[in-house]
Amino acid sequence: MSIDEETLVEILLDYLPRTRWWIKRRISRSDIKIEKLLEGKEGFIVFFNDSYNNYYIPCIRINKSDLNTRLLERNLYVEINSNVYVEAEYSPHYFKLLDSLRDSILSRKYTSIDGRFVLGEPLTLDTTNVLGKITLENSSSLVVKGYRLLLRENIEPLMMSRLWSKGFFNIPVLYRVYSTWTNQGEMHLSIVTGFIGRGFDGGYPFYLKLKEYLNTEYTRSSNVDDYLLLDHALKLGRIIGEMHIKLNSEYSREFFGLEEITRSDIKEWTSRIENRYNSVLRSAEKLISSDLVGLRKEIEEDLYYWINELDSIKVRNSINTALSIVEEMENTYKGRIHQDLHLGQMIYLPEMKDFIITDFEGEPARRGVEKFAKEPLIRDLASMIQSFNYLAIVTYSMHSLNTSLGGSWEEYIANACRKLAEDKNLDLWLWVKKHVDAMISEYNQTTLKDRVSVDLFNYNKPFREAFRRYLYPWVIERALYELDYELNYRPLWFPIPILTLTYSHLISIDVTI
Repeated sequence: MSIDEETLVEILLDYLPRTRWWIKRRISRSDIKIEKLLEGKEGFIVFFNDSYNNYYIPCIRINKSDLNTRLLERNLYVEINSNVYVEAEYSPHYFKLLDSLRDSILSRKYTSIDGRFVLGEPLTLDTTNVLGKITLENSSSLVVKGYRLLLRENIEPLMMSRLWSKGFFNIPVLYRVYSTWTNQGEMHLSIVTGFIGRGFDGGYPFYLKLKEYLNTEYTRSSNVDDYLLLDHALKLGRIIGEMHIKLNSEYSREFFGLEEITRSDIKEWTSRIENRYNSVLRSAEKLISSDLVGLRKEIEEDLYYWINELDSIKVRNSINTALSIVEEMENTYKGRIHQDLHLGQMIYLPEMKDFIITDFEGEPARRGVEKFAKEPLIRDLASMIQSFNYLAIVTYSMHSLNTSLGGSWEEYIANACRKLAEDKNLDLWLWVKKHVDAMISEYNQTTLKDRVSVDLFNYNKPFREAFRRYLYPWVIERALYELDYELNYRPLWFPIPILTLTYSHLISIDVTI
């Protein structure tokens, strides 16, 4: 194939706005600069930038009659010199293309792939990375995740490579990682893992059990213990503990490993909490002036109630307590964590009663140095506590929906949260707390210094006291992160993290322990 740069730019200008992964909707000729074109078997790879970011697209030549229906419907293909091309992750010839360019493309192999590739298709077309599913002749399948935006701070391939090499198998089978070298260093292009078929969202088994409980005509004397999945919560604690051990099995200033928390870290984290709170207040002001218009009066009143709570003494006290506890953490340990751990990042395998963590990209809003930053390991547990809070509150909101009033269940989240705040003895909190306590207890047992021959925490207080106390600020920090997101993207959901800020002692932890 021979294609000149001008033609290639015109093709990109036409094609990019159709994709989900291209964030910028408007694009002009001056925005695109071709950096490199690699031609290989069955197709080509183009590297380009838009003055701000670097991107790449691998393209495979196919017969138009073989074009996947979903790609055809979404117009996700291009025609060049009478040939049809699709993004390579959607083709069984993906490996042939990348392996034919081994002078420029580095391939790290972790598990052998046996068999001939017979089918390629999109796994989904609605994510910010390209996800393709490639099926082998033995009917097993692989998932190819292509990172279109080339970032030095792409931590997922590093995390999964480390975990797989260390024998942590609560992740998909890792087959290959592709990368290339640029003047900015190594850039990861894609990761190839096993396809997990018969599974559910990680929160699904807990949701079913809680739904079963809420569907009973329970009373104050009802026994919430009959509706628990403590064995599953224990499993989660064990998985998270093992993950932290594999990521931090030594003391090191490198990407993996433990380091002492410094005064600079304390300053960074307290500033983050304060900045997020200020950002939340600004987002709330913006919401008041726009997105509440047109809602039914009762829904609007509930949302205003929670907006007023944002500036309440209870919220400010929660934040001030979090800030003061962070100050106590100097010289304890920080290490490599997941950053964005929650039930939605996992797949539950019912036949094995096990969980697989599928995503290691970290917290989406982080960029640059913050993406690589180490943090206290218990921050991942704080994220999981919030995940249980979300699951419980959303399930309760759906259950308490008055269908006679019309509208979607999301419109009743604010009202459901008010009921939960007022009914402080509701067994829902006990349901959450028992699962959280089981998860934390098993995590503690898994990470005991005597068991793993390394102290992951270096606490300066008795372990149980320190663990519960130091967990608190990260629950608050995570709630602020989620609150800022909800106010900007899902305004009907924002009362959920506010409930954590105002009633954290009911939901998960008591800092007076």
